[in-house]
Amino acid sequence: MLTRKEKQDILKQGAEDVKSSQALVFLDFTGVPTGKLNAFRSEMRKLGGHFDVVKKRLLKLIFSKANLAIDPEALEGQIGTVFSPTDIFTLAGPIYKAEGLKVVGGFDIAAGKAVPAADIVAMGKLPPREILLGQVVGTIAAPLTSLLYVLKERSKQTA
Repeated sequence: MLTRKEKQDILKQGAEDVKSSQALVFLDFTGVPTGKLNAFRSEMRKLGGHFDVVKKRLLKLIFSKANLAIDPEALEGQIGTVFSPTDIFTLAGPIYKAEGLKVVGGFDIAAGKAVPAADIVAMGKLPPREILLGQVVGTIAAPLTSLLYVLKERSKQTA
C-alpha cells in the first residue's frame, strides 16, 4: 500500500506528465511478462514518451486537476498509460506491434478529445509516413507515366 507522501509524489509527477504530453494511450497489460513491459518502456523512451502504471483512482485525480474529461475507472483491466509529447499517430505503430498489450483507448490532449481503441489500432497497421508518401506520389504519377509510355510507342509506330 502506498503512503500519503508517495501518493502526493505520484500526483505531482502525473500532473507534470500530463502538462508535457500531447497524447495519452491507455493499455491493458494483464498477463504481460515483466521483460516485455520493460522492452516496451524502452521503446516508448526512444520516442520521447514513457509508460507508467498508476492506480485508476490516482489517475482520475491527475486528470481532474488537469481539466481532462477522462474517467480511467471506466476502463477495463489493469491500465497502464503512455504519456507522449508527440501525437498519437507516432505512438500507434510501436503500440500495435507490442505483444500482449491491448489498447483500451486514448486521448488527444492537443485536440481535447478521446480516441477510440479501434482508431489507434487502425493507425498502427498503417505503414510509416515515408512509405505512405511514396505510395501517394506513385499513385499520382502512374497515369502520367502510362500516358507517356503510350505516346512514345505510338510515335514509334507512326515514324
